[in-house]
Formats: sequence, C-alpha cells, structure tokens
Amino acid sequence: MPDVWLISGIPGPGKTTTGRLLAARFPRSAFIEGDLLQEWLVNGIVWPGDEPAAESERQMSLNVRNQCLLARSYAEAASPPSSTTWW
Repeated sequence: MPDVWLISGIPGPGKTTTGRLLAARFPRSAFIEGDLLQEWLVNGIVWPGDEPAAESERQMSLNVRNQCLLARSYAEAASPPSSTTWW
C-alpha cells in the first residue's frame, strides 16, 4: 500500500497549503481536506473549540476517522500495479 500522510495542527499554520504541495509532488495523489468534510454536516455542526465542547470533540473525531477511511480507500486503490482507478 502506498504511503498516506496525515497533517494535523492548530488552525492557520498552513496545513492545507502544505498538503496540496505535498500531493502535487506525486504522479497520482489525493488531497482530503478536513474542513470540507466537516462542512458535509448540514445541521448541528460544532467547529473545533466551539461549545458544547463534548460535541465539538465528537465531531472532530468523526472527521479524522473519515479522513483516514478515505485515505485508506485511495491508497488501496492505487496499490495494485494493474489498477485502473485513477484520480
């Protein structure tokens, strides 16, 4: 399975920029932006650091889990040399 990179940190240090630049260095790559996944929540969204804190943490854990599941799915699709899945 190809490498999967997970970049995390506080808001504002350049995670998105770094992730996009890193992904651009590979012939086949995917970039999964956690903020965009968070926006998939239609109602009841609680951003990191907002109240209620327990719900914010629960949503963040779900977000990270979904990022990892998506990353694994892309990595598994890329690993066989005869793969016809391109992104």
